[in-house]
Amino acid sequence: MPIKKPDKYTPLIISGRVIPGHGQGAGLGFRTANLDPKLAGDLPPGLFSCEVNIGGKHYAGLLFHGKNSLSEQLCLEVHLKDFNGNLLGQKIDVLTGRFLRPPIKFKEREDLGTQIQKDIGMFFD
Repeated sequence: MPIKKPDKYTPLIISGRVIPGHGQGAGLGFRTANLDPKLAGDLPPGLFSCEVNIGGKHYAGLLFHGKNSLSEQLCLEVHLKDFNGNLLGQKIDVLTGRFLRPPIKFKEREDLGTQIQKDIGMFFD
């Protein structure tokens, strides 16, 4: 059953420490900060714009919540624009923004990488 855009959606603030991920995003050239998926609460699955506060500095980002397309594990991860660094163990605050799209199932890593590039290009460019 396909996931539809939520009829109503209330932005959330998600705060937590960055945890280790599976390295799939980094392996495709798109590093992400992973959070415990339980922190998502009632956030519907999908891709969202977001703003991330890291120690008082603010970054634009894309937040994904849902099943990882390749591992089928639930995940909550954010890709930050213009950030280069290691956030593992650091506390971050994520303010969710606009719902952009529902999760997409990919069979190949390359297809996932192509979609991530499209998502980044549509939102950040």
